[in-house]
Amino acid sequence: MTKDSKIVQRHLDLFPTPVTQYNLSYLDTDKILEILKKFEVGPHGILDGSDSSYGKDFSILDDKELKFLKDEIDKCLNEYIERVQLQNIIITGSWYNNMSLGSRLHPHRHEGSVLSGAFYLKANDNTVPLVLKSPLLPYKMNDLYKATDNQYSSSGIGIQPIKGFLVIFPSWIEHQTNPEQGERCLISFNTFYK
Repeated sequence: MTKDSKIVQRHLDLFPTPVTQYNLSYLDTDKILEILKKFEVGPHGILDGSDSSYGKDFSILDDKELKFLKDEIDKCLNEYIERVQLQNIIITGSWYNNMSLGSRLHPHRHEGSVLSGAFYLKANDNTVPLVLKSPLLPYKMNDLYKATDNQYSSSGIGIQPIKGFLVIFPSWIEHQTNPEQGERCLISFNTFYK
């Protein structure tokens, strides 16, 4: 190696997973909560101790009173798909969950969907994060890290729910919550290609 030789470094952060939070806090969440009262709720298999409209024969974002919300969510979906260059998608199903102290969301992913989302109508300082698990964990069985708080070593990331915020993520990401320490009410949805 000569004096003029340099070691060239090029770091490639490969295979990013886009997860985006959108601030829709300008929407009247109290009005939306009032509209939701008309929908039938019941237990849901992956939720402990909560009410859900999941599994009913109606996608709540198709309700004419919630058209203003669906239009805003569609704008966010269009921004997301344009940024990552996905084909056009539409919302194929939507429901809401009401979770209180002690309830939890078991680990799952959304089969048959491209992108999923959660729009938070209620959340407080004690609301537990939505935990998105790293899809790389099964392939990193021999990696031993000095610290687990960076993008290379983390087993997942917690996204703190904020009232009026929408989170959009790929449906294949396994996600869950720990037992609720506060309360949350959210509208969730799935999508597919047009």
